[in-house]
Amino acid sequence: MAASTVGVSRLLPYACCLRRALSSTNQRLSSIELSIQRSLSQWHLVSAVALERKPVIIKEKSPFEKKYYGMLQQMELKQSLLSDHELRIKEDINRAERIKKGEIDESDLDASSKQTAQDFEDAATEELHKFQVASRVTDADIKGDQHSLERKLDAHLLLVVKQKLGNDHRWVLPQCIRLEGETMRQAAERVLYETCGHNLKAIFLGNAPAGFYKYKYPKAARGNGILGAKVFFFKAQIRNGNVSQKAIQNNTDVEDFLWLTRQELTDKLQQDYLKTVHTFLVDDDDEVGLNYELEEESEEHRQTSRQWN
Repeated sequence: MAASTVGVSRLLPYACCLRRALSSTNQRLSSIELSIQRSLSQWHLVSAVALERKPVIIKEKSPFEKKYYGMLQQMELKQSLLSDHELRIKEDINRAERIKKGEIDESDLDASSKQTAQDFEDAATEELHKFQVASRVTDADIKGDQHSLERKLDAHLLLVVKQKLGNDHRWVLPQCIRLEGETMRQAAERVLYETCGHNLKAIFLGNAPAGFYKYKYPKAARGNGILGAKVFFFKAQIRNGNVSQKAIQNNTDVEDFLWLTRQELTDKLQQDYLKTVHTFLVDDDDEVGLNYELEEESEEHRQTSRQWN
């Protein structure tokens, strides 16, 4: 009896160590299980399309640009050689003087020579005055029709739709969840067709997405381990056609669509979503501003270098 008691007492330290080891192992297994559960949490992969209509006409020149353009024209006129029309005017003047002196008989001239360069210039000027330049402001601009592509001809227009997300409808770029066996690019092409119809023709700019946005679903809407959506934006440009009203009516997830300028996007898109969209939308004005900022930064760098030197 005493020997067995002594044996048990000797095993107690080992039992304690084993208990601590099992407790530590259980904690590690719990953490591993938690990490596995987190890794198994899924996200919906969503393809969105940034469909643009590029400017149809150039922006109106600023007073400075007009002044600079006029100066360039004057410099070119002073430095250029005489054109064929100007040489013909000189020939007409010499011919008229020779006819006046009697060196040439006017009846000997052919029909083409009888029409002087000045006559041709007067006829061309009269025809030019008959030509009327189309207005930069269209009927869609006057009516404020944001469904039309015939508006803001000198600006970039981006397609946005009022799409159902959860229980609400929000203004976003056309998007859909990728189906099994479908590439992200194919999903983007599908959502464009389902939203806009077959009358709209567009060209996609590459197979890789141009931007990324992520958001979580409300806890009540999370099912089957789905935490939220990861949205990949694909850029595309419209070639012809417009969004079909019939396609919008047949689409249960989309209520409306608009073609908006960069400034108009601020009133429709949420701030964080708009910030992501602006990262891959580059206008000419933005490029000029970016170059100006880079020049300022380089100038500050040069000044700082001088101070240190």
